[in-house]
Amino acid sequence: MAKADSNNTFTYDGESITVTSISEGGTVKPTSSVGSDGTLNYVMSVPIGHKIQASDYLSAKGTVGSSTEEQDLTTDQINAAVAAGIISVRYNSSTDLGYEGAAVVGFVSFNGSQYMLCAYSATAVVPENAITYTDSQGLVYKLFTDDSGNNVAYISESTGTAKASTSLAIPATVQYGGTTYAVTNILKNAVLSAKTLTTLDLSNSTNLQSIGQGSFMAAPITEIILPDSVRSLGSNTFMNGGKLTKFVAGTDLSTLGQMTVANNELKYISIPDNVTVGINAFRYQSPSMTASTTPTSDEAQIISTPSGLQLPLANLITYNIGGKSQLDSIGATVTSDSGVTYDDKTQTFTIDPSVTTFPFAFASNLPGSFGGTYTVTVNNGKDTVTPQDQTIDPGDTLPDAASYIHSITDADGNTVDPTTAAGDGSLKLTYPDGTPDTNTPGTYEVDLTYTDGSDTYTAIAHLTITKPADSSSSSDSSASTNGSSNGNTSTGNTGSNGGGTTTGNSSANGVTSSNSSSSAATDSSSTGSDTVTTTSADTVSVGEKVYAKKALYLYSKPTFSKTNRVTGYAKKTRIYAPIFTVKSTTTSANGVLRYKVTTENGKSGYITANSAYTAPLYWKGNYSKLYVINPSGTYAYKSQAFKKANRVKLLKQSTSVKVVKVIKYGLTTRYKLANGTYISGNKQWTSPTKPTFPTKVTNRSALNLYSDKNLTHKVKHYTSKTKHVFTVKK
Repeated sequence: MAKADSNNTFTYDGESITVTSISEGGTVKPTSSVGSDGTLNYVMSVPIGHKIQASDYLSAKGTVGSSTEEQDLTTDQINAAVAAGIISVRYNSSTDLGYEGAAVVGFVSFNGSQYMLCAYSATAVVPENAITYTDSQGLVYKLFTDDSGNNVAYISESTGTAKASTSLAIPATVQYGGTTYAVTNILKNAVLSAKTLTTLDLSNSTNLQSIGQGSFMAAPITEIILPDSVRSLGSNTFMNGGKLTKFVAGTDLSTLGQMTVANNELKYISIPDNVTVGINAFRYQSPSMTASTTPTSDEAQIISTPSGLQLPLANLITYNIGGKSQLDSIGATVTSDSGVTYDDKTQTFTIDPSVTTFPFAFASNLPGSFGGTYTVTVNNGKDTVTPQDQTIDPGDTLPDAASYIHSITDADGNTVDPTTAAGDGSLKLTYPDGTPDTNTPGTYEVDLTYTDGSDTYTAIAHLTITKPADSSSSSDSSASTNGSSNGNTSTGNTGSNGGGTTTGNSSANGVTSSNSSSSAATDSSSTGSDTVTTTSADTVSVGEKVYAKKALYLYSKPTFSKTNRVTGYAKKTRIYAPIFTVKSTTTSANGVLRYKVTTENGKSGYITANSAYTAPLYWKGNYSKLYVINPSGTYAYKSQAFKKANRVKLLKQSTSVKVVKVIKYGLTTRYKLANGTYISGNKQWTSPTKPTFPTKVTNRSALNLYSDKNLTHKVKHYTSKTKHVFTVKK
């Protein structure tokens, strides 16, 4: 028992009440024995929808009004003491117990110290006075008013009519006796062994919060798409149906019981973050799919490459948590004599043309143990396209589509001339990472499609642009051009913003890159000339940041396609370019280097590692001078540790500083200045090339005026008919 001090007084219902002591024991009987003060021994099992209040688990004594005699406080007085803050109660999560399996822990403090813990768990309890109602589908409901005053309906069982159906729809509400009841829960074994049920429609089940243990076990349902309202699935809910291929959970799902969807044919899973997944929830799957070089809408795409016919695992399985692919958690194995090999690194199968079917075992290392045996039927079209790679020297013309084709045979067995196919449009070429700059060495993916009637055959080749024999370019070259696309072009000094005309000085803040080890960067502005030599690594370390030099996409998979795009990033000047943190490097199905990254707002995915599109965020060269290029300026610090307390001076935009040393600091760089202070080597803040800036610009075509630097909040629109001069502030 905890005693109160003299200040535990509050007013309730017109009377002064002083709490003198509290103790365990309330209106809800615990499921475990009550222990000594301060222990977690008040564990309660309550009905779904129970309204939590302190009087469930607390008793209290005190004085009321003018009386000095200690007495037991009523439940209302105890709850009022909590509301007044005399007794402190906090809970580890929402106090909503509206679904089966919901759990809440409470922490009670009195007189400034923790006194006790309590725990609730919600179970489906149907009161004896509940009304029984059967709908036209044969679903049986229990109708009643719960502890919170809500009119609710639980699906408790099903008739032979429901179990013999091929389709059932769970409604949001049911009507009985002029009263509307919200359908909130499906109870344990409610529709057990509905052996012909293939369709469960939950699209209107907007009040449904939990589906109980075994409720649809052994039903051959093919697809489950849960509404956002569903928070809990019990054990074995959809187990042993044998036909479930797709399982999509809504945003509020928090609990999946053990073996919830086990022993099915799952190949598509999508659940939100922070779900507690039970043992073997996704185990024992036996999916199957047909794959083809000319697939229909429900077949997987086999891709022809110079290395043979390839089938990415991503074309067979989708496994998302919180919108992020978990495919890299899955391993696969094939038998050695199947005519199929599997590359763990690229997660790609290479298939001999003679193979007509092959199985493979797969398993995820994430909770729920998604895995089983997958069977692939190979049904290639009669057309065959064999691609070939191409190599060119810097500055050469890009090869045409026909150059990437070794041979084409149509469905009738006739040889097709690639040049003719390219000419009539049946052979097409695209570059998934954007059209390569032939002056930028590297290897680029080339996607090819050949259309023969209703069939479309996909192939992938690669273009390699060689490095010059004596290269002096750098991935961090300071040859200055402006990477902005804000709607203006420049006159006067060099620098291009695209879309308008500049008067006065112009901008030159961009950086061009390539992949060799050193560069000579020269600035020839009207105010002077500085030549610096830079060095740059060809690769980026894990944890290092890179920025986008051109427009690019973030993809959910390392093998890029339109369907895998997560979000796009427009080309911006380097100061405002999007930044990515490299988590690892990988390759596409055809060996093209990718960065696995996280974005500044927490998204994850893959971006191109092509140096024409991305570059390290930090300068690495030994420079004699640096310039501040960011409009906000940058701080000089008295030590290499950049803390607020170490700031010495804010260096404004255009400030030049003398450099004596470059210092590697973790995965970043610092530059020690002649005065002994340090500044950042971040390319969005500093540059070895002296910047010049426009003072006025005018629109060349229609453009928008924005209130923010990210161009998301439009203020005004200017038409192409009206010329307007804008003064550049910074």
